[in-house]
Amino acid sequence: MSMTKADLITETARLRKRVALLERARRRRSASRQSQRLRIELAEALEQQTAASQTLRVISSSPADVQPVFDAIVESAVRLSGALFGSVYRFDGELIHMAATAT
Repeated sequence: MSMTKADLITETARLRKRVALLERARRRRSASRQSQRLRIELAEALEQQTAASQTLRVISSSPADVQPVFDAIVESAVRLSGALFGSVYRFDGELIHMAATAT
């Protein structure tokens, strides 16, 4: 099958339009993935700030008792990391003591 010059020009124009459409679709998918990633990062940042706020609230309400602070720290760490359990230890200068655990 032989193509005329006009056929080649028409086919080239059709292919260019197709490539442009595919490129726009690729950019939309990329923007959608980036938007989803940013939403996830925002949710994680909000969760971290909420955990920090809760821990600071416990610190301010328990200035003489450190146990609730250790409990809040380990509970936040387990929740934020998705761990099955966690522990906080403290070192008194000689020995290591378990300060708090959470499951």
